[in-house]
Amino acid sequence: MDIGQVIFSPAVIMLVGINAITGLGLYLTVSTGQFSLGHAAFMAIGAYTSGILTVKFNLPLVPALFVAAAAASLVGIIFGLPALRTRGTYLAVITLGLGELVRVFFSSVEYVGGVSGMNGMRGTTPFLVVTTLVICTVFVKWLMGTPLGRAFEAIGQDEVVAESIGINTTRLKVSAFALGAALAGVGGALYAHLMFFIDPPMFDYNYSVLILLFMIFGGMETPWGAILGAAILTPLPELVRGLGHWRMLIYGAILVLMMAVRSQGLFSKRSAKRLKDLFKRTQKAPSLPRQVGVETDQE
Repeated sequence: MDIGQVIFSPAVIMLVGINAITGLGLYLTVSTGQFSLGHAAFMAIGAYTSGILTVKFNLPLVPALFVAAAAASLVGIIFGLPALRTRGTYLAVITLGLGELVRVFFSSVEYVGGVSGMNGMRGTTPFLVVTTLVICTVFVKWLMGTPLGRAFEAIGQDEVVAESIGINTTRLKVSAFALGAALAGVGGALYAHLMFFIDPPMFDYNYSVLILLFMIFGGMETPWGAILGAAILTPLPELVRGLGHWRMLIYGAILVLMMAVRSQGLFSKRSAKRLKDLFKRTQKAPSLPRQVGVETDQE
């Protein structure tokens, strides 16, 4: 198998972009110290919302992406208000239940095909997916540099201390959760139009765990970790597909080895700082040596 053909095929490029967008959404939630195992549920909401708008109402894909983001964000707010009063593993369990609830809901709604799924979505393009990823990345980087983003990080580092200095931790955790859900909704909408078909099992808890693994592998401290993890791990199953059942064993072994050798992931804040310092040094032009000349009077 030609590795280049796999990695640079349009389908893999789009799938990497979709997983990276969803990973950025999970990063926003994780930045407040909350682990979610239900981001596939928000992908499903975005996918079905986009599918209904484009198939049933013939709406173009780009406007449908905004509506899908809004729908997933709204569900994130409704769900997050009570759920985010819990902490740690309790939220992970609750969000896992949300994923199952969403899956069962769409399985029982005949308007969107029920268990048979929904088809007829128009395809998307690598240009749209990559452009959306760039926009989402710029947004997340900008957000984390604002006072709101720094408050997210303060909550993630120590929620008790954040509360003691006047930060409304519950409100900000819901905000991060809703924004993360919106990005996952966009990823789900693009995924639906990549596959031309969606059904509830496509968005089960396995997909949520997969997105979390992308973050753990790439690094959970910066947005680049989600993108790096998706870029490396998304094509991996295809590269080792010829190994049959052994490919999943190799996939898991790489993750276990990564956690044992570098638990912070491939890209950490320290890595980002080193790259930034290196970039600054390369941008500094060397000073020109001073030339000492002798002035002579020309007659």
